[in-house]
Parts: sequence; C-alpha cells; structure tokens
Amino acid sequence: MDTCAQKKDLWAQEELAGADFGDKRITKRFIQIVSDIAAQPEASIPQACGDDGATKATYRFLDNENVTPEAIRASHRGKTVERVKGYKVVLAVQDTTSLNYTAHKATSGLGPWKWKQWHARAFRARRKF
Repeated sequence: MDTCAQKKDLWAQEELAGADFGDKRITKRFIQIVSDIAAQPEASIPQACGDDGATKATYRFLDNENVTPEAIRASHRGKTVERVKGYKVVLAVQDTTSLNYTAHKATSGLGPWKWKQWHARAFRARRKF
C-alpha cells in the first residue's frame, strides 16, 4: 500500500471511529468504504471497492436501516467541532458551481435561474466545506 493510501486509511479510522450504527461491524465497514472512496474519489463504487464482495458489502451498508445521513455525518461533525474549538474565528468556505445551458435549447429538465440582471437556463450545484 502506498503512503497516500495509508494516510487516507489512517484518516478514516481516526475521523470516523466514533460512528454509531448500533453494530461495530457496520462501523468497521463504514470506515473501509470511506477509505476506499477517499483513495479513488473519481471512481464509481464498484471501481473504488475493487472486487465484487466489497462492492456488495458497500451496497448492503447503504441499504441498512441503521445507516442514515445523520449517523454518517455525526462522527465527522464531532471531530470537526473538536478541531475548531481552539480557534476564535473559523471560516466556513462554500464552493458553488454554475453551469449555463442557455445556448443548448434541446436540453430538458433545467429551470430558470435569475442572478442580478442575468437570466439563464442552468443547473447550480453547491458544496459546503
């Protein structure tokens, strides 16, 4: 395993060890899934998992009734709060991407977007850090 992958494994273990899905085996699987995806963020789930067994386990994890968005975020949120406690000011940076499809008349499913005086048919994605 290369050093970068080892760092991602260690990060996932430290960051997510406090996750609580009601079963330590599910938490262990969660850490492995996050580590796999962090190693190949551009990959699909099957590509990131590497084999059929790990892929099937990932889909079972996502289908588990104890795996909720709140439970997934809780451990990471807790670690984030721990890290920022020592700072007076914390910047919460957000990235927004806008794709303007006004010139693509045949594209369907897009809505109107008004920004100041600019009107467009667009898709807008936001990601909060």
